[in-house]
Amino acid sequence: MKQKKYLILMLLLIIMLCSITSYSLPVMAQSNLEIEIWSEGKIEILPDTAEINFSIQYIDKIEENSYNFTMETYNKILDILSSNNFDESDIKIQYIQTYSLNSNYDIGFKTCLNFSVKTDINDIYDIINLCEHEYIEVQNINYSNSYNDRYYIDAVKLAIENAKEKVQQIYPNQNFIIENIKEENYYYPAVMYKEYVQQHIEQDMQTPIEIIALVRVTFEII
Repeated sequence: MKQKKYLILMLLLIIMLCSITSYSLPVMAQSNLEIEIWSEGKIEILPDTAEINFSIQYIDKIEENSYNFTMETYNKILDILSSNNFDESDIKIQYIQTYSLNSNYDIGFKTCLNFSVKTDINDIYDIINLCEHEYIEVQNINYSNSYNDRYYIDAVKLAIENAKEKVQQIYPNQNFIIENIKEENYYYPAVMYKEYVQQHIEQDMQTPIEIIALVRVTFEII
């Protein structure tokens, strides 16, 4: 009887061991590989817009006279430009200050007034000639393109395409999808600053402006 019970217990133990060894834990599906690529897109365009910066400077022994003469000069220029069909909204005072001069060479008050004129690039010479005055000088010219926004989008697209090429070089035999795109350089209008040198204007007008987009693209390798 005892031997019979012993055999039954042994059979039960063998069945339990078999059930344990045949059980396997579920295998978790492996996630696809991700890779992050930094990429740049650069587009060069010619300027079509210019902002010409002028400065009026006048010295007088009387502070009020210094200020009034400077403002009168500016208003005359404003009238001249307006009468030649240049929009007043494109003409802006950037800075004005009157201060005392105390030196061995100059005694009195100096007023400085800086103003800018935004115009089509083809009108640069006309505006400089219209603003010609004994107390006015050209300081610099800022060149830009009126379609900066449109070209920037093209630069972003180019940066993404460049990122795709990098992934293909790293994983030449695998497919991938874009998971996320982040702009690392927030866009601002591209402007080219040039000191005014009359002999260089033609060359400056033909100098390309760079519009650059920098993106960070996350790819999933599938």
